[in-house]
Amino acid sequence: MFQDLLKTWFEWSRDMGYLGVFLMMALESTIVPVPSEIIMPPAGYWAEQGQFSLWGVILAGALGSTFGSTVCYLFSRTVGRSFIDRYGNYMMLPPERMQLAERWLANFALPGVFLSRLLPVVRHLIGFPAGLVRMPFGPFIAVTFVGSMIWCAVLALFGARSEEHTSELQ
Repeated sequence: MFQDLLKTWFEWSRDMGYLGVFLMMALESTIVPVPSEIIMPPAGYWAEQGQFSLWGVILAGALGSTFGSTVCYLFSRTVGRSFIDRYGNYMMLPPERMQLAERWLANFALPGVFLSRLLPVVRHLIGFPAGLVRMPFGPFIAVTFVGSMIWCAVLALFGARSEEHTSELQ
C-alpha cells in the first residue's frame, strides 16, 4: 500500500508538473501527511531530465508550502485557541504541543518561524501557533516563503543530483 502511495506521488510530480508540486507541498504544509522529502527530490529529478525547470520546481514547491502554511495560520487565527484545545488532538495538535510551540514563538518569533521551515515535522505545523499568537501576517509570509524556498531547493537539488550518482554507480 505504501509503495502504491509513493508511486502515485512520484507520478503526480511528473504528470501534473508545477501544479502537482504546488498542491502536494501545500498539503505537506498542513496536517496532511505528505512528506516534502518524497515530493521535491522526484520533481528535481524530473527537472534534471528536462521535463521541467529546476527553478520552476523550487518556486512551485515554495509557493505551495507558503500557501499551506497560510491556510493553517488563518485557520488558527480565525477559530482561536479554544477550538484548537478542543479538537487539536484530532489534528495531531494536542494542547501541550501547542503551548510549547506558543512559548517557543514568544521567545523566537520571526527567526523561529524561519528556522522551523527548515526542520522536518515542525515545518508543517508552525502556521498554527503563529496564527494563535497573532504573529503579523506580512512578516510571517515573508519568512515562511524564504525558509520554504531554501528547503525546497535543497530537496530538489538532491533529486537532480541523484541522476549523476546513479550513473556513477553503473
